[in-house]
Amino acid sequence: MTYGSDMMPRSGFLGRQMRHSVVTHHSSLITRHGQALIELAIFGSLVLMLLGALLNYGLTADYNQQLIMDTFRRVLGMASGGSASLTVIRDRYIPSPSHPYALGSVSPVIASAEVVRMHDSENPPSGQPVTTVDVNGTQRQFTVASPSNPCDAEVVSYDFLKAQCHQNSSFWCCSKLDQIFLQNGISRTGLQLGGVRQTQQATALDRAESASGVTTTSHLAWRDTISRDVVTIGNTSGTLTHSALTTTPKDENEQTTWTTPQ
Repeated sequence: MTYGSDMMPRSGFLGRQMRHSVVTHHSSLITRHGQALIELAIFGSLVLMLLGALLNYGLTADYNQQLIMDTFRRVLGMASGGSASLTVIRDRYIPSPSHPYALGSVSPVIASAEVVRMHDSENPPSGQPVTTVDVNGTQRQFTVASPSNPCDAEVVSYDFLKAQCHQNSSFWCCSKLDQIFLQNGISRTGLQLGGVRQTQQATALDRAESASGVTTTSHLAWRDTISRDVVTIGNTSGTLTHSALTTTPKDENEQTTWTTPQ
């Protein structure tokens, strides 16, 4: 049996056993490190997915709460003349942590409030009631049907008109209710829920190498446009007028450049 300078046997049964033990120990370390990396990749992605879901839920709940409070405060100031109603729609952008550019989605947050101030019955407020719709800062005001004049309004409900016509059928719209509503497939005029969404996305990554270093430039062009339908009664013929209320809740056009240090 021969020995090396480190006093470990180089040949013989004992030498083979010790070399086998060292190799086995080294292989087990590599296996454990590889297993740890695989577990980190699997469970890390699950943690990121859970974090993204919690972030989405938390931001949505916070946006809803803020919008409800803000809408009620605003309608209190609008109701100084008697009554007021306000509907606010905010298309909120929520980024996604799983996207390479942190692009997420746009979700609508809706809040409504109505305030009726008490007044003297002998001196009721003058004028036809109105309702205001605020979509991402764009405001539209519509006249609302009243019991004394239910047909001549921009925003009317089929159920409300049906009840008023049951009491007094002399209003011009009573004979055209089915033509106005049922044939058009709507139950209420005004701003229709939903809308047509158009998303445009263009991303690019440029890499340039030279003797001075490496320069990487990312280009991001992303736009989300939502067009909602506004339906009003145009005239006494009972025809409906459609107009689009288009807003752009999210628009990004960014360019970022990284350069390696000299």
